[in-house]
Amino acid sequence: MGVRCTKVTLTERLFRQSDGHRWAPLRQKVFLLIDDAPLIYPLDGQLNDGRAMPFRTLRCTTLKTPELDPNADDLPMNGQKVEANGAAFLFEFAGADDQGREIGFKLPQYFLPAEYVTTWSAHRTALRSQWQAEGARYQARLAGQKMRLVRGTSDNLDMAVEKMAFTADHGADGALFSPALRWAEARVPGVAEISGLADAPRRISLTPNFLNNSWPGDGRRIVVTIDKPIELDFGGGLTSDAMGAIGQANQIIGAIADELGPIPLPNPNQLDQMIRGDTDWKDVLPQFKVLGKFLLEELLGALSDHDVSLPTFRARREGEELIREWKLHEPITRSIDAAGVVLAPRDSAAEIFLHAFAKVTLQKLVVDGEFEGETSTLEIPDDLKDPAAEAHGHITNIDLTLFDLLKVRFDEIGFDAVAGRKPDGRVVMNADPMEFFGPLEFLNGLKDLIPSEGLGHGPMINPLPLGVEARFDMALPNVEIGVFALKNMTLGAKTLIPFTERPIELSFAFNERHRPFELAVGGFGGGGFFALSVDAGGVREIEAALEFGAQASMNIGVASGSVSIKGGVYFRYSSQDIVLEGYVELRGRLSVLELITASLVFHMALAYEKRRDIGRAYVRGEATLRIEVEVLFFSTSVTLHVERSFEAGEADPKFAAMTGARDWSTHCNAFA
Repeated sequence: MGVRCTKVTLTERLFRQSDGHRWAPLRQKVFLLIDDAPLIYPLDGQLNDGRAMPFRTLRCTTLKTPELDPNADDLPMNGQKVEANGAAFLFEFAGADDQGREIGFKLPQYFLPAEYVTTWSAHRTALRSQWQAEGARYQARLAGQKMRLVRGTSDNLDMAVEKMAFTADHGADGALFSPALRWAEARVPGVAEISGLADAPRRISLTPNFLNNSWPGDGRRIVVTIDKPIELDFGGGLTSDAMGAIGQANQIIGAIADELGPIPLPNPNQLDQMIRGDTDWKDVLPQFKVLGKFLLEELLGALSDHDVSLPTFRARREGEELIREWKLHEPITRSIDAAGVVLAPRDSAAEIFLHAFAKVTLQKLVVDGEFEGETSTLEIPDDLKDPAAEAHGHITNIDLTLFDLLKVRFDEIGFDAVAGRKPDGRVVMNADPMEFFGPLEFLNGLKDLIPSEGLGHGPMINPLPLGVEARFDMALPNVEIGVFALKNMTLGAKTLIPFTERPIELSFAFNERHRPFELAVGGFGGGGFFALSVDAGGVREIEAALEFGAQASMNIGVASGSVSIKGGVYFRYSSQDIVLEGYVELRGRLSVLELITASLVFHMALAYEKRRDIGRAYVRGEATLRIEVEVLFFSTSVTLHVERSFEAGEADPKFAAMTGARDWSTHCNAFA
């Protein structure tokens, strides 16, 4: 460690007597006396102005060593290991960090004769290799003492340090060698408070740019790299799922900057780019997905060179509270198409905002003491690890277009999550909330009936265990357009904002299967319903049905009767299957003098079903005819039913399947 010492060789004559014989041998003792004068860093000529040494001052409190082996010189430059009872002797040291905090630790040492100091450069490689080869034996154990790990930096580098490993640096010619930090194991500040991860120590190293004091332009002062980057989930009672409605804020913390604290650096090879400010969002937050599907890097512009744009853990103090926070606040400038689902900013006010923070209350331990008749009170700050974590976020002024069928306009999707409480989500839709395209364009005439305040202010906000549901149900007025008349219509809409990795879900329906609307076209009548469910992953389900028909009756005195006919179409599309079904039904009844009655029911249906999960399709048809005759007290009926189904091909029939060999030969001969 560069502490000066004096080698003492004590020779004494011992008188011995045995079996009448006397002799007086010489006995030699070798030990070291340690100079307790403190070393003040940087030392004269110290490499890199001593930036590799975390202590401001250091002194050895062990003043005398056990006896040394006078013949041991097994190290380069006649150096010697200081051992006791066959094990490394632990010297006690007391150091002061950049804030004046006293740090104590024990560490084995080598002893080198002073005459070899001037030839240090010639032997440094061999001695350094010897020291580092000893491995764990020459590590200082600090047992979690808090210190400013890097001199001349902010409080973001205040860490609870478990271990330190030193190597030896040299300065200018003739300068004494000096210790340098090789690596340290410490708890990264802020990560445990916000993420909820186990507060395990991480091995960290000083960056070459910090040691050389070489910062390109306005480069970020990244002073420490984490050897094994931290895969971060938000916690402290908040999981990353709490941000799932907006985006997954998970990231990989790989370095610590002076003013910013821990910063995302998934790839250590990009350290130089990060220092230069030459990074992209995909380098900082890879696979960060917004609304469960869209990559953040494709929505935002270039990462600003200013530090405020980089999502990092910052530390600040408000009174007796220490606050660690992570914040992302960026405008959405670009559209993104993810497999047919398009997210686009509506105007310049479109933005994404995420903010997670943890508050730790700083209390004081008051100690009363008495010394030489005087009473004094000492207040010692005590960091209590009981963080209160919160997360807030929103995404505003965006349009979501799903498969060129539907555009949904959101003014805001937001959430507020506090540890120990259910997350509070909100969805505010635009005054013109949706627009239909393609085969659904006919619904644009009905969407004007949606209330101007949109669905976000509906009468029901339902908190769910894994999200929040905004639901709106209302009755629509009757509509008459030319010969068309629609009655008993209802509109139901539901938006589900999940707090998991599931994407946002939107569904709406005009009426329901058990409560169809009424449709009249001239003399025909019927009804139906329509329901659509979509999310950022695509269309989840489309279900629709339409029935129509007519009825006539007659009464000529001796005979009366009626006849009705109706038909319908049913369609369902989902991720598992596709069903298209049509049917026609005919009913007739005739009565003569109430003595003879005859009735007939004919029903025929044809359906196509495709099972996506097993990759097979079927065509199914059925027909039923029922005839019933009553004469006075006698009645009889006959029912005929037939049903057929066959497996359909995956595509249209091939030419070879439709043409036989003889037909093909005849065809070819016609052109011979």
